[in-house]
Amino acid sequence: MTRARRVVGSPVAIRMLGTSMPRIGPLAALLIGGLLASGLVGCSPSTTEPPAPKPLEGWTTLVDGYTGGGITAAWSAGAAGAQRSWALVGGDGANGVILELSGSTWTRHTIAGVGLLWWVHGDAAGNRAAVGDGGALVTWKAGDSAPKVTRIKALQDANVALYGVWFAPGATEYWVVGGNPKVGVGTGIAWQIPASSLDADPAASATRVDVGDKQGILFKIIGVGEERWAVGDGGVIWHGKGATWAVEATIDTDVLIGIAGDTSDHLVTVGGRGAGVVARRSASGWAQVAGGKDSWISGLSAVTLLPSGVALVGGTYGFLGMQDATTPKDDLPGLDPPLTTLTLHGAWSDAHTQVMVGGSFDNPAAPIVGCVLMRGAALPALP
Repeated sequence: MTRARRVVGSPVAIRMLGTSMPRIGPLAALLIGGLLASGLVGCSPSTTEPPAPKPLEGWTTLVDGYTGGGITAAWSAGAAGAQRSWALVGGDGANGVILELSGSTWTRHTIAGVGLLWWVHGDAAGNRAAVGDGGALVTWKAGDSAPKVTRIKALQDANVALYGVWFAPGATEYWVVGGNPKVGVGTGIAWQIPASSLDADPAASATRVDVGDKQGILFKIIGVGEERWAVGDGGVIWHGKGATWAVEATIDTDVLIGIAGDTSDHLVTVGGRGAGVVARRSASGWAQVAGGKDSWISGLSAVTLLPSGVALVGGTYGFLGMQDATTPKDDLPGLDPPLTTLTLHGAWSDAHTQVMVGGSFDNPAAPIVGCVLMRGAALPALP
C-alpha cells in the first residue's frame, strides 16, 4: 500500500491547486505553500479532534489516608456544575459515614453505631440508599438534613451485614444482599424490601430469595430494566427476572465482589481473594476474560464500566487497572506505581468524572482511613 506524502511549498503542491493557475514566481510559491500548510488557503478548518486520553491516563489522588474513615462506595447522578450530585459512603469502624456533594459543597452525615456502610445507590429524582453492618439500611433524599436509619432487627440479631443495595427509579422497594462475615457459608441473603415497611418491621414484609442453604455472602446487586444480578462467594452469579431467581453462571474463583454495567449484554464482575478475576456478560452469556486462581493479579473488588466497553478495575494494594477486548487474559494493564497502597473497594464513572474509593479495611486493629482517586473533572476536597 502506498501512503500519500504531503509536500508543502514545492511546485508539486502549487500544481495541485489546478491547471488553470497562472505562472507565479518562487517567492509567491513559498508564500502560498505556507498558507496551505496553515490551512488558510483552499481548506476548511480542521475538524479532527485530539485523541481521547487513555483510561489509565490522568488519574490523581483527591485524598490518601483520609482520617474521616474508609470510603467503600461512590455514586453520582451524572450532572455537572451546580447540578453535580455525588454520594460517598464508608465509616471508621464504629460509625458509618455519608459524604454528599451538591455542586461544589460536601455535607457529612455520621450514622452512629454502624461500623461501616458498604454500598450506595441513587436515582435522578434524588432518592438515595446505603447499606451496612448489622442489617443497616439508610435512606434519604438529596439535600435532606439527616438520613433515615433503619436497623433490620432480624438481620442484626443474626450478625448479617448488608453489602449491596439497588432500587429501580422511584425507590418504592429496595433490593439488599449480604451475609454473616464470621460464618459465611449458608448465611447469604437477597431480600426485596418495600419502602413502605421501613417504619414497621421490614423483615416481616420482605420478599426473600431462596438462595439455598450453602450460599455464602452475596456482596453486590445490580439491576437493568426488569432484570437483576447478584454476585458473591463461590464465584456464583444469580439472575432474577420478575419473581424468578436462579444461578446463571459460576466463575472459577472463590468470590465475586463487584458488578457494574448498563445493559444485560454489557455487564462485568470482578473478585478473587489474592488472585483477581474479571468476567463479562455478553449476548452469549458469562465468560471469564482475565485472571483466575493462578493469576498474579491482585484480588479485585472495584469495577466500573465505561461506555467504550473498557472496564476500570481496582483492588488490593491500590491496584488500578483496565480490561477490554484487547487485554490478554493473563494480564491487566495497571498504574505503576499505584497512587495508594490502600484497598480499592468501589468505583463509579459518569461522563465527567471517574473515581476509585477505598480504605484500610484489612487492618481492623488500627483506625480506618480512606482514599479517593479521580480522573476527569475534579471533586472538591473532602470535609
